[in-house]
Amino acid sequence: MRRSTFMLTAYAALWLILAGGGCVLEEKVIEVVYTGETCAEFLEAHESAQFTTPVIDDYGDRINDILEEEGLNRDDILAAKVMSAAYQVTEFDHGHDWTISGYITAEHIGNGGPAAILTYTDQSLVAAMPEAVPADLNSDGVAVVNEALQAYLDGGYPMLKFEVHNGTVQPAPSPTDSLVFAWEACIKIHVVYSEELEVPDPL
Repeated sequence: MRRSTFMLTAYAALWLILAGGGCVLEEKVIEVVYTGETCAEFLEAHESAQFTTPVIDDYGDRINDILEEEGLNRDDILAAKVMSAAYQVTEFDHGHDWTISGYITAEHIGNGGPAAILTYTDQSLVAAMPEAVPADLNSDGVAVVNEALQAYLDGGYPMLKFEVHNGTVQPAPSPTDSLVFAWEACIKIHVVYSEELEVPDPL
């Protein structure tokens, strides 16, 4: 995985935090959600349409680093699950466009998968450069990543392998016109933990 970024959202309503002074306060336990994404970068250089490109990531260490940045640890987390996915071309320099089709698999090394987690169909590389393209998630691949997240919560250090399986390219690449680009596939996840807040007591 190339990067991981998290931003804070909360289920608590804003008025609970901004309520005026002078009120009797009581402690409430709320659930807080971090919504973030982890991205796997694939470097492609091919002379044929059919190719595979693997990336292996130490997912346990990645999540540890994310939580540490937020002042949390593994024991604080109540739940974690996959929410959505997208992909984006990050480097591309050709005299013409390419259109590709295929899928990306996820594997929890030693435990589950591989299974397709997202597909891309007739995707223009140029069209995927300005911004990320939302991808339809495959439930089998989502289950693999969710299982790895649960293994982390249970004290493990999961290793995940993501692999591109490309099937078609238009126009067809060749030794004199090879397909060269870089792209990333990002998985957005929710991580839930509990937090105590002092809020106005309605009496």
